[in-house]
Amino acid sequence: MYLEIGRYPLRVIDYERLRDDNRVIPLILVVILVPENVEQWWHQSEMLWLLDVITRIARDRKSRDCDSIRATPKFVHSGRYEEDYAAHWSRRNAMKAVIRDFDVLKAIEPPQVATYLQANGWNQQSMIADRASVWIQKTDSGDKFDILLPLKSEFTDFPILISQVIENLESAEDRSQLEILSDIINSDSDAIALRVPPTLADKGTMLLADNIDLIQSLRDTLLWAACATLKRQAYFPEPAGEALAYLGQLRLGLTRPYPGCILTILSPISSTHHGAHNYMIPFDRQVVKTWVQALKAIAWAAEKSLSTGNLSPFVGTEKQGVSANLCAAIARIYDIIGNNSIEINLTWSPMLPVEKPRQLIIPDRAIRAIALLANLGLQENWQRSLHKEAIA
Repeated sequence: MYLEIGRYPLRVIDYERLRDDNRVIPLILVVILVPENVEQWWHQSEMLWLLDVITRIARDRKSRDCDSIRATPKFVHSGRYEEDYAAHWSRRNAMKAVIRDFDVLKAIEPPQVATYLQANGWNQQSMIADRASVWIQKTDSGDKFDILLPLKSEFTDFPILISQVIENLESAEDRSQLEILSDIINSDSDAIALRVPPTLADKGTMLLADNIDLIQSLRDTLLWAACATLKRQAYFPEPAGEALAYLGQLRLGLTRPYPGCILTILSPISSTHHGAHNYMIPFDRQVVKTWVQALKAIAWAAEKSLSTGNLSPFVGTEKQGVSANLCAAIARIYDIIGNNSIEINLTWSPMLPVEKPRQLIIPDRAIRAIALLANLGLQENWQRSLHKEAIA
């Protein structure tokens, strides 16, 4: 049934809202005209269907709406909008956290999101004038995800659009919105995340003293990796000034429960480097690469030492960035986390080509060799003892 409407009296204020140019998604005026002839009314089943549709849309919009922001129609979808509605809501109810803070969403910069999307396999499909860009991703299972990314944070509906972007990424990546937000706003940094076992972290929290010691020890591993980046040697009497300058720009990232907790240190990627060295790759990334290489070498040599019965596998590992100082810092981490395996996840900044690996594990059985090497490093000519030093 079609109804023709000649004119509709619209208030000036509503007219101005409808013609707001400072939006990406236009507002639409919906007018429902109820015929005077009762025979032309819809049957009850049709009316209930319409009310059900309106209720679903209103509920969906309200759940994603930011505080003090009017809701707008759904515009970002997963390519399966016709899917079963109950299944859609069962997934939404399973989500642990939804970011609604207006100021947080407003502070996200579109270039940060674009960098994140490009680094994670999304392809820009088209542009909508100078207002938004459309991104798509197809998964191995054949699912298709669409994202509408606003290009200016000044748009009135920018926070809602960004909220939708994060929600869509949550569905595509099966990760929490908090994790995704952290990766987006820290896309200019390499992130090093240390997993703290549940035995040390009660309900995602730690004793303040343990937390400080653990952060300090993890920070020290990066300090000695920075020293090794400048000059490979088995022991450093003191840290280099350039390494200390690098240490001064490290930041503490978001601490998340996992169910223990995760401590994150961010190593920003700067456009300049410290000192007079002219690196093709920024010094900040060089340090993290050295750090990864050294930890892999330590894990391998410690495992090998268990079979040889001595520390001979560590001979020459200083060429890979290993030092007694680094081993001492790792040994302190072992002591704090109760001699559990050290598990570290890496999120490489998409500002530079993404490196590998994304995870490092040093098993708990490696602690004996690492602690012994750390103690030897305090002795003069300690490298000569590597073949002789037996592992108890």
